[in-house]
Amino acid sequence: MLINGSEKAIRLVSPTKWQRLQGKRRFITLLNVKDFDYAYPILLRIQKLQLHENPKYSAIYDKSKPNNYQLLINLASGFEFMGFFLGIAFLTMLAWTLMFKILNGASKDKARYQILNKIGIRKQLLKQSINYEIRTLFLLPASLGIIDVLFGLQLFRSLLPDPYHNIWLPFIIFGILYLLYYLLTVKLYKKVVVEYK
Repeated sequence: MLINGSEKAIRLVSPTKWQRLQGKRRFITLLNVKDFDYAYPILLRIQKLQLHENPKYSAIYDKSKPNNYQLLINLASGFEFMGFFLGIAFLTMLAWTLMFKILNGASKDKARYQILNKIGIRKQLLKQSINYEIRTLFLLPASLGIIDVLFGLQLFRSLLPDPYHNIWLPFIIFGILYLLYYLLTVKLYKKVVVEYK
């Protein structure tokens, strides 16, 4: 019950010897909660009230479980914030790289699509073919990235209380941004490859 490094020693005595001891009695109340995540703000408030009554114990309260838990949550929030923006940066780089790779090959593909157009393939079928081709090129890295994130978050179990908490939010943002890049790539690719009348 003593803080690590404390110079006080604990001595166990019999009840009769305890009755003969002189001095001011002080009591310690131990709290046991079912859900610490829910209860820690209340414990912090109790701790602040105790600290107001006994300021000399501030060193003990600084090393308490609620204080350490709050520091851990702040650290985890920083990791989540950093991870979110790094994820957006990597998504942007991936999408731009895919877009430039696809559009770079568009001039070579133009001849192929012109031949298909000359032999009578409908433009609607050509557009569907382009959609399917580019969708495949976009879906493969996206699905591998999602699998990588889901398995990679296992590494952060020691740093984050629940690394999968609200994981749907970044996936939705990722999906929307990735869809916009896909639609933009398809539109630009069709402009280069399919001749409009």
